[in-house]
Amino acid sequence: MTNTFRRHHKTIMWIIIVATIVGFFIYLMPGGNRFSGLGGGGGGPSVAAGRIDGEPISQVQYGSALREAKVLVRMREKRWPTQQESLQTLPNYAFQQLFIGAKLKELNLDVPLETTALITRRIVNEMPTQGSAKDKFEKFVKEDLHAEGNVSEDDFYHWVTDQVGAKLLIQLYGMNGTLITDKDAEFLFQREHLSMTVEMARFPITNYTSKIVVTPEEVGQFYTNEQPNYRLPEREQVNYIPFYLTNYQSAADQILTTDSNLASQIDARIDDAYIKQDPASFKDTNGNVLSADAAKAKMKEEYRTLGLPSNVARTNAGQLLTQFFDLHKKNGPITNQLITSTELRQFADSNHLAFVTTPPFDDEHPPAEFQLPPSALLQWIGQLKATDSAAISAEDLKDLPKLANRLALHSDPVSAFLWQRLSVTDQAALANFLASPTNASGIQDAQDALVKCFNKSIAADASIYDANRFKGVTLQPETTDLMKREPAGTILAHLNRMLLDDVFPDELARGSAPDPEQQYRLIQATNGLFFVGLQCVLPSQNQPFEVVREKVAEDYRNSKAQELAMADGKKFDAAVQAGLAKGISFDDICASFEPKVKPQVLTPFSIDTKSIPEIDDSRMFRDIVEFTFENLSVGQATPFEAFQTTPPSGGFLIYYKAQTPVSDDVMRRDMPSYLKAVRDQRQMAAFSLWMGREMQMHVEKPPARDAADQAPKSSN
Repeated sequence: MTNTFRRHHKTIMWIIIVATIVGFFIYLMPGGNRFSGLGGGGGGPSVAAGRIDGEPISQVQYGSALREAKVLVRMREKRWPTQQESLQTLPNYAFQQLFIGAKLKELNLDVPLETTALITRRIVNEMPTQGSAKDKFEKFVKEDLHAEGNVSEDDFYHWVTDQVGAKLLIQLYGMNGTLITDKDAEFLFQREHLSMTVEMARFPITNYTSKIVVTPEEVGQFYTNEQPNYRLPEREQVNYIPFYLTNYQSAADQILTTDSNLASQIDARIDDAYIKQDPASFKDTNGNVLSADAAKAKMKEEYRTLGLPSNVARTNAGQLLTQFFDLHKKNGPITNQLITSTELRQFADSNHLAFVTTPPFDDEHPPAEFQLPPSALLQWIGQLKATDSAAISAEDLKDLPKLANRLALHSDPVSAFLWQRLSVTDQAALANFLASPTNASGIQDAQDALVKCFNKSIAADASIYDANRFKGVTLQPETTDLMKREPAGTILAHLNRMLLDDVFPDELARGSAPDPEQQYRLIQATNGLFFVGLQCVLPSQNQPFEVVREKVAEDYRNSKAQELAMADGKKFDAAVQAGLAKGISFDDICASFEPKVKPQVLTPFSIDTKSIPEIDDSRMFRDIVEFTFENLSVGQATPFEAFQTTPPSGGFLIYYKAQTPVSDDVMRRDMPSYLKAVRDQRQMAAFSLWMGREMQMHVEKPPARDAADQAPKSSN
């Protein structure tokens, strides 16, 4: 078969080329393809980038394959690859392309130039930019390939040619995937589009909560048993000065009204932005594609209400914050002195700005003031926490024996104070270490004890400074200066760390306070800009029973109701299985069961249905669909199981009531496209299996490296 294909491939190519052109940009397992081969044109560095069937791949060939892989990503994803993709993904694409190129060369398959020209013309015609085909392509080469992608026009032509080569090989090596018969396809279509009707019997806990008698003793015991559930996670508080966009709307409108040049520039940029994007991407609230004028009007309104006010707000914020930092440096006698919340609040008040401290929040419940994706906000807060940490680590203990000895001997008031903060176990750990200072486990225990004790003191709610306690201690100027400035939260933690550093200059490595300009960050959100800094980090802690008494009582009542619901549900399950086995109808079983069960008929669904109105939980619905489809026949029921919710909400059982085959009209309408889709999928799957085996046997890659950085640059 291969020989026949080789002899007639030019004729076959013209038969399949229509299906190859625009829109068929191939990824393989999951990379892309390059098919220009390994032979000739090697040159370049002598170190091979890899081997295929023992034949070395030159760096020039490898670099060409990498650039072509970049073009593939650009044409497939409508964007250029990210830096991470260039380092991690493109090298895999490149080796796949090189292997396919070698296979095409082995089969003596080539692509006529007229085919490459035809595909290029069709791709250019699909580009959203305006102008003649020649102007559109020249603009694409100059502004997209050269300027943004750093690839050449030849790299693009190679990619076009290789797409056709890819289709040829898929036709050849994926052919067995297309051998599904019409009858088999009809069976699959009917199976996948079969309509299933089920009934759901629910046992909600709301049917049982009124039966639960709650006593103080049981609630107290429940709290003791479930105490981890009432523990507060680590929480944070942040301070911020807001610059809301709505406060700058009038200024932005005035700029648009008075600056005709700016208005003209905005119109030109919007026209250019519209041309560069897919017109179908501009839709109204109902999902209808907007006309060009409507789309541009929408873009202009978004710029008026978001873009320009954001620019004005950023300018104003930048001016004010520059003024604040200049004032901070002028008033602070110490270089890089930390900013206190009191200092920032005073500045905000003097400039008629709001200064806000959020309530404590955790990662699951971030503050709603910032209209940002929660992940982005938490990333910012994580950076602030990393910048603003005053904690001590084991690496900071410069002289462990001397430090342990000072605390154990109470050699000064601060050492005596710290010794008293050690637990009995940790005091014993230090004593054991001093008795045997070379024992490895003893060293570790002593380090852990001291780190825990020092960090507890650093994170204290008040300063550890006391005039009598620190009598005779020489404090550094930055320490005494910070003590005068009412530190709180994370700044108080830095003060306590600085006090400990001053007491133990030989035993502790001095902590480094953050740069004041890194303490607070200007964060952009959809509703404005926020100058945000970390106020404090609250450690995880148990909530006292008195604080959570009502919540514990409610949880106890729900847990007992869940037990009753599950007990009745299990009995109902047994009754259903026994009754169905005897030929009793499901409705009769429900009617005769105590307590009475009223099943709900759900909206009919098929295996590819995404959701139905009666079930909000998408994961639960998919489980029901798949279990019914794969494990049940009509007239059977699922086992009873609990709803996977927190707090618990009871349980359910599903009865498979009926199924409705696909109608003949739907079969006649949809089968042709379904058959083609199935054959295409199976063809690609067969080709991918072949590709995977061949790559394992014939391709030798170098050790992992930043291969994309080693590729020669394209000459534009």
